[in-house]
Amino acid sequence: MIRFFVFLAVILLVFSSETFADDREKALTTEPGRSSEGKKVFNDRDKGHCLLCHRFSRSDESFQGTIGPSLDGIATKLDAQQIRYRIVDNSRLNSQTLMPAYFRTEGLVQVAAEFKGKTVLSAQDVEDLVAYLVLDRKGR
Repeated sequence: MIRFFVFLAVILLVFSSETFADDREKALTTEPGRSSEGKKVFNDRDKGHCLLCHRFSRSDESFQGTIGPSLDGIATKLDAQQIRYRIVDNSRLNSQTLMPAYFRTEGLVQVAAEFKGKTVLSAQDVEDLVAYLVLDRKGR
């Protein structure tokens, strides 16, 4: 009986983890990300425009979203590969996500002809955005 409860505890511990072994994405470029450029991607309406849905104290923009989770302290919860994985295509973790797949071209619906086969962000944009987000280790 004790073995059963130990087994159950191990199973619950493994499956209650916030991260998964396969929620990692290797770097998309050989060029390291530039946090200064990542800040631009984060704020730019024509790029990531992350502030539309997320709040992030590091940003000096006054109007910030509340639809998505706050990104304060994100680097204390996730490493660079896990952050990248979510930016590339968060629907791999949550099929009901409202977050766009920023670096995916396959399996998308209702894509205008001029955007078919194109990603929202370039590989370098993704790396720059990751570099910007991993700087936030203290939530400010």
